[in-house]
Amino acid sequence: MRVVHVAPTPFGHTGIFGGGERYPLELARALARHVDCELVTFGARATVREPGGLRVRVLRPVLELGHPAHPLAPGLPAAVSGADVVHTHHTHSAPSRMAALVARTCRRAAVTTDHGLPGGALRGALLPLFQRFLMVSEYSARELGSPSSRTRVIHGGVDGDRFRPDSRQRRRGVLFVGRITPHKGIDRLIRALPADVDLTVVGTAGHDRDAP
Repeated sequence: MRVVHVAPTPFGHTGIFGGGERYPLELARALARHVDCELVTFGARATVREPGGLRVRVLRPVLELGHPAHPLAPGLPAAVSGADVVHTHHTHSAPSRMAALVARTCRRAAVTTDHGLPGGALRGALLPLFQRFLMVSEYSARELGSPSSRTRVIHGGVDGDRFRPDSRQRRRGVLFVGRITPHKGIDRLIRALPADVDLTVVGTAGHDRDAP
């Protein structure tokens, strides 16, 4: 079994420190312990590296369609053509569309997980390309409009060994950093916090980068 994940923007200092970038990286890292798994993404330098057993292939785009999530690289079809399963992230991104087309042409499984990238005029038109939709929440599934018969919600998790409060430290509060949109679940965070814990929220409103 060979699984190839396709993410339009990489996680980290050369890309974006966002959940839509961290999610495919961590999922691919976990899968690499069990199957032949590769993460394909895009950046200034075309490289192949293997952190912790996972192959990360960075393709150099020749064109960007007006947004960082829409890079076009001639090496993408070859990078996914040999996969048994092609799992794209940010369903409406240009790499997701191209990878899904290649997968279906090669009679391979095309799976997608959406992370909130707007679809514009193509909203809904690309859904027939995918055989399965692995969504992070019911909200994301409704927003994408994925068919219920082909959709499964798998909530995001946290590695408790890496991320946990230090019991030796005095409780100081909680910091949330991210876009302020319904699917981020800030309302649930507020309800879950004890009354004596302060919450600081830092982020932009929705997809408007100019909003305060």
